[in-house]
Amino acid sequence: MLLMERNWGSEVFTPPAYYSLTALGKALFAVPEGAGENRQEMPESLPYEQILDAMEQEADVRRRERAAMLTSNAVISISGPITESLTSRYGSHRRLLTIPNGVNPPDAGASDPQWISSLGLKPRRYVVAVGRLVPEKGLHTLIETAPALREAGLRIVVAGGADHPTAYSAALTRLAAESGVVMTGTVDRSRINALLADAALFVMPSLHEGLPIALLEAMSHSLDVAVSDIESCRLPQLAPADFFPPGDAAALTALILDKTARHARRTYNLADYDWDRIAAAVLDLYHSL
Repeated sequence: MLLMERNWGSEVFTPPAYYSLTALGKALFAVPEGAGENRQEMPESLPYEQILDAMEQEADVRRRERAAMLTSNAVISISGPITESLTSRYGSHRRLLTIPNGVNPPDAGASDPQWISSLGLKPRRYVVAVGRLVPEKGLHTLIETAPALREAGLRIVVAGGADHPTAYSAALTRLAAESGVVMTGTVDRSRINALLADAALFVMPSLHEGLPIALLEAMSHSLDVAVSDIESCRLPQLAPADFFPPGDAAALTALILDKTARHARRTYNLADYDWDRIAAAVLDLYHSL
C-alpha cells in the first residue's frame, strides 16, 4: 500500500516568473540599492547542471510514483487536491482513498506565560506562523508586514528552523532581525502549543502545502486564521474572508489588522481529523485487501 503525502508534480521544478524587490529579494539576488522596478524578471536560462539535476529528480519521482500507482493494491492520499492530481495523471485507481492526517486536541495547560514573556511577547498581541525556513512556506511575505503591524502594537513570531543553512534561510533570518520579528528556531511541540495558546492570530502564507497540519493545529486552539489562498489550504471549515492572495504582503497586512482588531475566537468542526476516526479508516482498508 502506498501513502501519498505530497503532490510532487508541480513542486519539484517550477521557477517563478518574477521575484519582488523586497529587502529579502535584494539580499537573495544581489539587486543594487535604488532599483526602480518593483518586479524583476527571473533569468530565462538557469545553470545547465541545475536544469539537469531538477529534470533527473522529477523524472525519478515520476517513475517511482507511476510504479507505485500501477502496482499497489491501495493508495492513501492525505488530501483532496493530491487525490485529484493523481487521478488526472493516472486515471481512476480502484482503491485510491483520501484519508487525512489527524490533529490532537490541545492540552488544557498549553499556555506558558513565562516563556512567552521571555521572547518579548505579550499574550494576544502577536501573530504566529509555524514552518521551515524554505521559500515555499512564504514566510518572507509575512515578515514584509512587520512595520505596519508594529505600528498597531503587534509582533510577529515564527516558530521553525531550516533543515540546513541556505541563502534563503540566512536572508530570511537577517530580514527578520532587522524587522523585529521573533524567530524561535526549531522548538518542540509543547512550545508550539504555548505560542498558539496565547496568539492573537495564526498566519499561513505558504505557496505550496500538502495537508497543512500547522493550520489544523492552530484551528484546534480556536485561533482565528489568515491563510494563503492555495488549493490545499481551502479547508471546508474556513470562510472566504480567511484567505489572501499568495505572496501579496499588502493584502495580508490588511487582513491581519482587520482580524486582530476584532479579537475573534472561533470553533471549528475538526471531526474529519480525529485520529480515532482516521485509524479506523486505515484499519478498514487493510482488512479489505
